[in-house]
Amino acid sequence: MFTTIFIYIFMFGLLVEFHELGHYRSAKRNGVLVREFSIGYGPKLLSWYKHGTAYAVRLLPIGGFVRLASANDESPIQAGQILRLVLNDKGEVTVLDTRVDQLGEGLAFQVDQYDLTDDLKISGYRLADNQYLTLHVLHSAYVIQKDGQRFQIAPRDTWRQSVGFWRRFRINIAGPMMNLLFALLAFTVLSLTNPNGISSNRPIISSVDNGQPAQKAGLKVGDTIKSIDGDKVSSTNEVTAALNKHSYGSTTIVVERNKKNYSFTLLPTTEKVGNINKRQIGANVGFKTNFSDRLTGGIRITVHNTVASIVVVYELLTHWTFGLNQVGGTISIANATSDVATNLSVFKLAQIFGNISITIAILSLVPLPPLDGGKILLDLWSKIFRRSLPQVTENIINILGAGVILTVLIAVTTNDLLR
Repeated sequence: MFTTIFIYIFMFGLLVEFHELGHYRSAKRNGVLVREFSIGYGPKLLSWYKHGTAYAVRLLPIGGFVRLASANDESPIQAGQILRLVLNDKGEVTVLDTRVDQLGEGLAFQVDQYDLTDDLKISGYRLADNQYLTLHVLHSAYVIQKDGQRFQIAPRDTWRQSVGFWRRFRINIAGPMMNLLFALLAFTVLSLTNPNGISSNRPIISSVDNGQPAQKAGLKVGDTIKSIDGDKVSSTNEVTAALNKHSYGSTTIVVERNKKNYSFTLLPTTEKVGNINKRQIGANVGFKTNFSDRLTGGIRITVHNTVASIVVVYELLTHWTFGLNQVGGTISIANATSDVATNLSVFKLAQIFGNISITIAILSLVPLPPLDGGKILLDLWSKIFRRSLPQVTENIINILGAGVILTVLIAVTTNDLLR
């Protein structure tokens, strides 16, 4: 049980971190200040500051978040506040330290007026002689908070709202793209390491088991099955159907080998699956084993599963053609994880989380604030109408959207428990 919980939390957290890492890297590249990049939620276990960003590892490893500079940020200082200002050789403010009750370097200063958004100036009284000063604040200056955490100032040009539509679009889309990249990596590794090869619908023999009917009859890897008992076949499904057309007796299989047709007669074995007797010839059909097919297999699987997820989400949103029993939440996923963890099925586990990563990508693009798709929709509104929604309106939309998401999560989780 502990192993299941650990695997589930670790993998789900990893997928969310991949998503947030996409937003982080894209924001950095597009000129938006990343205030904080956090691994996990809850109290901080470890924190550090580098290049304007506060990094943190928190107690609960259930994902993470990225906090970007925006017009909604609260001011890090207030008028009347006493600070210690650290100046460079040019007399410019590089550090605004709020820990005046502790020993430290800097100029004791009482704030009167300040503009850390446009003019980057701070005015007030030098406490040593009560002289009124106006100082320039560096674009990269930072505030040291009471708890010792650093907090870089955010001039207007570093806000998310200040960059153009396409830069904001790249920031929003980067999270889902990282999830798709994770899925691609997972499925590519599976394709390269799966001993059976890559699934294909073509009726080509990829492996022959020793001592089984196919080997005894003379069938070889690479043979393309053309017909079974006179019935032409062109797919793996047709091979299965033709083999099970008769429940007993020998079977004649015609294959193409080196552009020539050969006929083989063999006696399939019978294996009972549930209440059905299935005939087996002791060969894997419909798998590709060469390196190039394996390498491209990850791409094909990712594209196929992504398209399938898009279709499902589209149907859910446009036709509401689903019930709660068709939807699985975190408990259902944990149960599936438990099954494969118990059986030590690394391949199955990778498939599950590859598909979950795709699902996260697609669901995050649903045009519902505060999801990435909702942010893109609001940005598109601003571009089309050349004005942003009032901040109060945007906040209400985000709260309502979050309420819808929370309601769905509660409904799905409750249904998981009832099941």
